[in-house]
Amino acid sequence: ARGIMRGQDGGGSIVNVSTHYADHPYLFRTIYTVSKILLKALTKAARGTLAADGISISDVAPTLIAGPRMEWVMRNYATKFSAGFDDFQGLSPAGSKALTVPFLRSFDGALSAEERAAASDTFLDAVRAQKVPKGTRERIEAWYGGIGEWFRSTVPASPPGNEEVAEAVLFAAKDGRFLENPFLAITTLPPFSTFPPSPGARKVLSDGEPGTIVSTGEAGALHRRLHEALCGKGARMTSLSDAELPDGQARIHRPAADRTAKGARGRSQETQQRSLDLSDPRVVEPWLDNSLVGAPPPAFAVLVVGATTGGKGVLDFTSEERLRFQSQVRKAVALFAESARAVRDGGHLVVVGPPETTGEGEMMLAALRQTVRTFLAEQHFLPAAKTVRVSLLAGPVPGAERETEREMIPILEGELPPRVDPVSVGYVRP
Repeated sequence: ARGIMRGQDGGGSIVNVSTHYADHPYLFRTIYTVSKILLKALTKAARGTLAADGISISDVAPTLIAGPRMEWVMRNYATKFSAGFDDFQGLSPAGSKALTVPFLRSFDGALSAEERAAASDTFLDAVRAQKVPKGTRERIEAWYGGIGEWFRSTVPASPPGNEEVAEAVLFAAKDGRFLENPFLAITTLPPFSTFPPSPGARKVLSDGEPGTIVSTGEAGALHRRLHEALCGKGARMTSLSDAELPDGQARIHRPAADRTAKGARGRSQETQQRSLDLSDPRVVEPWLDNSLVGAPPPAFAVLVVGATTGGKGVLDFTSEERLRFQSQVRKAVALFAESARAVRDGGHLVVVGPPETTGEGEMMLAALRQTVRTFLAEQHFLPAAKTVRVSLLAGPVPGAERETEREMIPILEGELPPRVDPVSVGYVRP
């Protein structure tokens, strides 16, 4: 499109249609919302370059649109949420079954608001009738209240129709060059009122504690710096990285199985390089989850996601580089999920993205922030067996790796609370 438009009189307009949920905790749909936040980030990263060619670029982000699909989405989400009954201790299968019907009806978009309200009252009466511990009953009621808030902030009471969205697209196509803010939000939704606040500081880095560090992309120098710093604090580090290696290869460092064994004197780390696809959760899990071999789970994990194109502008990517970037995003999301799964209850996962000084860095950081926010929302709105703190930091420019070390160590040592750096894409939301 750029090649065609910059060669014609008057330039042209590009309108991307993303979604309101691109920077919204749209539970269970991380991959979908990450793909949409990347579209919004592309709008931002490409805007200056395209403007020099006389081309405007805008992003139209509608909520759910009125119609049968919105009703289907409500039913589908209610069904997914209802699986949470299995996680409440003391609730019998019969009790779960008795609660499920009014629960589903209370979020059924095909019913009137009055019918949903009546179903909600029936559900709460059924909860109070259950023979479960008082604490379980209170957790179910709080969980249900949180789900209600999620629906109110996710499913519009007055959704836009296809006509309103089409009008916004036509406006952006015609007058996008006059917009100070290229992001057009088509929404009437209220903001979240109980989105999880940042938890307080907590120490997870100390002598003898197990930890992991995983890196991918152009992250070799930062990985080595952080690994050395964490080992210097006495942590027993497992390290996994495909940085600076051929595709499909990874380098692994981990504590020696037995420091007192014959031949192990003076050797605190075992090192190997082997074929390993870090984008495959089934392959990565055994290397990150110490509990699979009877050892304590890591108290913390560090995930470093480097760039893949050496700082090129996003519009200058070759076809191969575009595919490599997409692969890097998929790998980053998979490594985040496995790192969070491996960390113990109360532990901390620190994610370090690329520098935000390039278009690729902006896009990857936007994808990582959406991944982090969705994870935190799922911990908040769903019954969770454990709670993991998460921080997201923008990475350093080459040569400034020590700055990231100085940011990260105080967080893990409990001197500073978790931190999620803001990523400005569209309108700021929790």
